[in-house]
This record gives sequence, structure tokens and C-alpha cells, in this order.
Amino acid sequence: MISLLLAKKIAELFLVLVMGYVITKAGVVSEEGSLGISKLSLYLIIPCCLLDAFQIDLTAEVAGGLAVAFAGGFLCQGVLILLGEAAAKLFHMNAVEKTSTQYSNAGNLIIPLVNYILGPEWVVYCTGFMVAENIGFWSHCVSQFAPSGSQGASLLKRVVKIVTNVNILAIIAGVVLMLLHIRLPEIAGSAVADVGDMLGAVSMLIIGMNFARMDLRSLFRNKRVWLVLLLRMIIFPILTMTLLKLLRLESLTSNARDVLLITNLAAMAPAGATITQFAQIYHKEPEYASAINVLTTLSCIITMPFMVALYEAW
Repeated sequence: MISLLLAKKIAELFLVLVMGYVITKAGVVSEEGSLGISKLSLYLIIPCCLLDAFQIDLTAEVAGGLAVAFAGGFLCQGVLILLGEAAAKLFHMNAVEKTSTQYSNAGNLIIPLVNYILGPEWVVYCTGFMVAENIGFWSHCVSQFAPSGSQGASLLKRVVKIVTNVNILAIIAGVVLMLLHIRLPEIAGSAVADVGDMLGAVSMLIIGMNFARMDLRSLFRNKRVWLVLLLRMIIFPILTMTLLKLLRLESLTSNARDVLLITNLAAMAPAGATITQFAQIYHKEPEYASAINVLTTLSCIITMPFMVALYEAW
């Protein structure tokens, strides 16, 4: 079963998280060193992984799968935003809590999981949700943190941010190469693939490093964190999964069921690390945002296999 494979892989990644925690507690890695690794992941490893994903032949099946991936990705992200807005009003959430329920850590976590449980040829279908999420990050999400007076004036800048985001650029480059039937030279292609393969381990090391700098007692005593976890990891994923099932998108193409599994994996992933970055930039409770990111990541070893088992049984 895919859910068992997923649990095994998440358990492996969890051990890497523990390694990041240990080396930070031992003083091997400083906060500046952790920041450098984060930038390495964002500006090199993820783009390489995305570019490598498009080094495939554009068949009718691939084209149909991508259409389903983008339709499902934009639909899921839109619904997550609406659900988060409703929850924020009901539970009086602040910006960190609300956006943590709306945006996942799909870019860092889903790609290595999909690569493991389905195979590298399926990673390309992660891009549908990732494009939708990146647009949301640099439009709706950042507006929740930026000062109210700067939101209208920065609209053009936000559009530029979306288009020039390194992950979006990697996807555009990959699509162009795929459409033109261009493959990277063997040595360059292998180098790009090798760097991209580092994504899962490096992402979990970073989370472990952040975890090591937290006050664990206050983290687990905060009832609001558990509310966000319940919404982000269980309630919202069940609702988005139900919507996709009711719309019967699985019947559109022969590979649509597995493609939508990837979309659902992205929707049920832990809270986005980008939210912590926005909280740091705009000085809005970055420690709290990081705590939510870490706790939802720790919980995913249980919640994600359960959600996938539910998807398989449906």
C-alpha cells in the first residue's frame, strides 16, 4: 500500500530531522549556518529538482496529467484559502495562525515523497500545486503580513516576485525544454539530478535545526498551536480531498488518480516554511510561526499516512 510506503519514507526523513536537532544542540551548526543551508535549499536544490522533473517526453498521457495537476492544484489552494479565512473569523486567528492553515510546505516535502513512493517520473505533477501555492504566497499570503498601507503600492512588485521566483523560473525553463524536446547534456543532467535528490534530507535537517532552538515546554502547552495543527493536518485535507472526489476529476485521464494523490499530498503537508520567513521579515511572531511549522511536521508521520489510506480506500 502507498500509505505504508509513505509512512516508511516519512519515518526515514524524521530520523534526518533528529540528526539536524542533535548537531545543532551540540553546537556544530550555528543559526547563521542554518540560514545558509536554508538558502541553499531554496535557491539551488529545489530549482534543480523541478528542472530535472521536466526532463521527460511530452506524451499525451503526460500532457493530460499536467492539466489535471494544475486544475487540482489551483482548486485545492483556492479552497484552502477560503477555509482559512472562515476559520480565522470563527477562532479569531492572527496572520501566522491563519496562513499556516492555508499554505503547506509542499515544495520541500512533497517532491522527495513523490519521488520515493511513485517514482521520479511523477515529480513533474507536483508543479501544479506548487505554481498555485507560489502565486498565493506572493499575493494573498504576503498581504497578511505586510503593513496595510504598502499593499496596494506593492501589487506590481508582487507580480514580479511571482514571475521571477526561482521555483517558477525553474518550472518555466523545464516546460520550455520539454516542449522543445531538449534534454540536458548527460553530465549536466546528472549533476542537476544529484543536487535535486538532496532535497528531502536537507529540508528535514533545516527543520531539526529550527526545532533545537525552541522552548519545547511552551511549544506543547500552547493550545492555539494544536488548533492550527488540527485544521492544517486533518480537517482541511479531508475537506479538499472530499471536494476533488465529488468533482470526479479522477475520470479525466488514465493517470488522474495518481496525479490527484500528489495534489492531495501537497494539500495535507505541514505548514509552509515560507510563512516563517514572512513572519521574520515583517516582525510578526516568527518564533510562533516556526513552532507551528515544526509541530505540524512532527505530526505528519501519523496524519499523512492516515490521509493517504483514506484516499486509497475511497
